[in-house]
Amino acid sequence: MRAGEKKTSASSPLANLEKLRFTIHQQATLAALLLFGNHSTNIHIGRFKSADTIMDDIMIKSPLLTAVEEAMHFIQKNIQVRFEFDGHLQRIEKWQFPLEAIRELQLNAIIHRD
Repeated sequence: MRAGEKKTSASSPLANLEKLRFTIHQQATLAALLLFGNHSTNIHIGRFKSADTIMDDIMIKSPLLTAVEEAMHFIQKNIQVRFEFDGHLQRIEKWQFPLEAIRELQLNAIIHRD
């Protein structure tokens, strides 16, 4: 393959889904249904001042990937962020908690809920 050329696959879309484990014996897996289905995911998320005082909350009802993004937006709205400057023109955001860790916690809560 030459530099700049795109690698193409001769396999069928169904074969690609099997390789990614989104189908088994031509049947969609639960992961495929969650990611690509058109059903809504319900997420109720809130910010609490105490055990009996809710400062802010939201009920999200969207497809899974959209719901995750909406929940991340809510969390970012409700945690602290500071800005640092290192001599360059662009500021550096420093979140109260690492956003990657929050996303991982959120996805684990969704995937492992009963």
